[in-house]
Amino acid sequence: MGVDYYNILKVNRNATDGDLKKSYRRLAMKWHPDKNPTNKKEAEAKFKEISEAYEACLILLSLKKFQFVLLILLVFFFFPFHFWYLFAFFLSIFFLKSGIYNCTQENKSGIYTM
Repeated sequence: MGVDYYNILKVNRNATDGDLKKSYRRLAMKWHPDKNPTNKKEAEAKFKEISEAYEACLILLSLKKFQFVLLILLVFFFFPFHFWYLFAFFLSIFFLKSGIYNCTQENKSGIYTM
């Protein structure tokens, strides 16, 4: 199995950009080779590992955002009729009080009828 970059940065898998940045800065300051002159080799290896994990997590996070935007665009372009139909329906109910379905008539029990 591969390396768990989230575990290296000590964040959960749902971490945001800010969480990743905070964790990276904290660990980078702790393991920077200039801050550890007595144990320079281990500090360099750990610092490189932390930097690699941070870059990989940022790439994964940007891919998640891209996939979400792509999904929205695919739904919009491949199903435009359904999207606009639903949009017009909810717009007509909540804002225009008439439209696709006339839902403004209340009967005596207070329930909207069509």
